[in-house]
Amino acid sequence: MSMHEKAKTSLAVAAILMLSAAGETVMGQQGSSATPSIVFVGTVETLKAVTLSNLTATPSTSVVAVERVIKKPDALALDPGDRVTVVTQGGGPSLQEGAQGLFYTEGWMFGESLAVRLLNWEPVSAAVAGVADDARVTQLVASSTDKEIQSLLESSDLVVVGRVKRVQPPTVAALAAPEQKRVTEHDPEWREAVVTVESALKGADNNLQEVIVRFPASVDVMWAASPKFTEGQEGTFLLQQDKLTGAPTASLNGRVVTTYTAISPRQVLGSEAAVTVNRLLGR
Repeated sequence: MSMHEKAKTSLAVAAILMLSAAGETVMGQQGSSATPSIVFVGTVETLKAVTLSNLTATPSTSVVAVERVIKKPDALALDPGDRVTVVTQGGGPSLQEGAQGLFYTEGWMFGESLAVRLLNWEPVSAAVAGVADDARVTQLVASSTDKEIQSLLESSDLVVVGRVKRVQPPTVAALAAPEQKRVTEHDPEWREAVVTVESALKGADNNLQEVIVRFPASVDVMWAASPKFTEGQEGTFLLQQDKLTGAPTASLNGRVVTTYTAISPRQVLGSEAAVTVNRLLGR
């Protein structure tokens, strides 16, 4: 499949890339303040070049051939053999034509190809030469993931392991009735997931039985990357109190309860992530 075809089938990617660049911390020898969401081994083919028609080649852009993908968002189509635009930032690490390395990046633009911002890179001989260095790469990426989850935990009001019992329209009339709200091109189409709580890891005790999580059902590019909950879905949910919809409460089993939101795909992890979450919380 060509990169152009991949672009057509990955509408969610544009929003994922925007989300991946926002607000997390930290790794990289250069002291970057972002967590790498896309990590790959590649070779710098051409300096001052780009792979997207709407980008202008500058001294900060380079074309890199991907040889091995270490980490990426699930919805992002990126494979060995693809060529991507790597953008170096002011004060960041510089590249040299022909250099082969392990690239720590964050998503920036997606069109007929992919453009990423370079956070850091290591020469391949120091990073991924042989089995021993494969273990080193795994350790580096795991460390990066830990820091990313740690950052999310700090901003989460409630963290639970659970299962989606059902998905329903909002129980608040102002959100449920289209005639009562201004419908825009980027209307999120809010839905509520009722999550049965198996264990509460932060923000509540294990007496909490159910929680309502609001999420945008819209596939508009602004919301396409946000989690779309489905009945029976299991996971570890890192939630924030609802400050987006203008209705911070909902009705659940005849009671008024606080509602939460999950907007970033990073807020919904697998059930197995509970082990890492507990470790990072010192439990």
